[in-house]
Amino acid sequence: MKATSARLTDAAMAYVKKKNLTAVSVDTPDMACCGVADVMSATVSKGLPKKDPVVYKKCEDRGVAIYYPYYTQVEGDCIVIDAEKILGITRLFVANGIMEI
Repeated sequence: MKATSARLTDAAMAYVKKKNLTAVSVDTPDMACCGVADVMSATVSKGLPKKDPVVYKKCEDRGVAIYYPYYTQVEGDCIVIDAEKILGITRLFVANGIMEI
């Protein structure tokens, strides 16, 4: 389903607040497996979008701006951004992304 909003989980919000971030953006790759870009391999970057700003929607969650491409497909209608810590490095990711085929 095409996303109409986005939110941060409590773990992601704690990381964002710890780093004093005011914005994050969902960045889908230009080309993924078999030439199809998908949200499963999307990254969540700190700050404003690094690609063409025309394709991004903006929403806010508890004072943090979240930018995501208008065509993002996820389970449900809300992008869920979560955080995980592996080997001492925390990364943000789209928790409910689906492959776009």
